[in-house]
Amino acid sequence: MKVATAAHHCDDCSMDDYDDCSMDVNTAYPVLDDAIEKRHALIDSRASKCLFNSRSFFKYLKKKDTGLHTASSEVKVKEAGPVEPIKEAYLLSEASHNLISIGELDNLGCRVIFMGGRCIIEKDGKIIVSVEKKNNAWSVPVVYLFDEILATLSTEELNEMWWLPNGSKESVMSAVV
Repeated sequence: MKVATAAHHCDDCSMDDYDDCSMDVNTAYPVLDDAIEKRHALIDSRASKCLFNSRSFFKYLKKKDTGLHTASSEVKVKEAGPVEPIKEAYLLSEASHNLISIGELDNLGCRVIFMGGRCIIEKDGKIIVSVEKKNNAWSVPVVYLFDEILATLSTEELNEMWWLPNGSKESVMSAVV
């Protein structure tokens, strides 16, 4: 079955289509080219929360004191906050990769399919992202993925978003303009 790939423009790797992105991730997930790495995230089936290594993704941050189990150790998370449309994501500046939790995507009404070496993310029957597995990992451009999810939300759903610290709905509504 041939699956259409969602076209996008990745400002960080200057590709017009994600499949043409030259970003490569090896099995150990080393730090990649900084410009690419900072704006992409790995789709992670073991992550219970989304994790980002840059404050730039967050609407705001609040103090958090929790432990996070990783593949090799437990680390302390000291800050968390919303990353539209995720209610709460963790900030861990020493993380080598951003991670997007499949569970969080499911909470947003997305369907995540792994098939034929691809990760396909759908919402409301529309393919939002389809990426090829490269070196045992699926990496997606974060802003593109989240903008596509926000665009599927109704005005009522957007008005219910709780992440605005001052209660203003203007910044949420500007996300879909």
